Amino acid sequence: MASKEEMERLVGKVISDGDFRQSFLKEPKASASKAGIQLTPEQEAAFKKADFAKMVGELEKVASKSGCISPCM
Repeated sequence: MASKEEMERLVGKVISDGDFRQSFLKEPKASASKAGIQLTPEQEAAFKKADFAKMVGELEKVASKSGCISPCM
């Protein structure tokens, strides 16, 4: 089971790393495992429900308005 800190690290990696995000969207459990994080079935289901593409798009809009290179993290 992934800890809160591991879940936060995973979300950050999904948002900031485009290659990892593509892999994660296809196979969340396997991608998390490659990052050293073990997801429970419940955690995997929660990630599958998340709309990371929309989240990244919104962050890129905010970053472009603030002059940051997207995503600005």
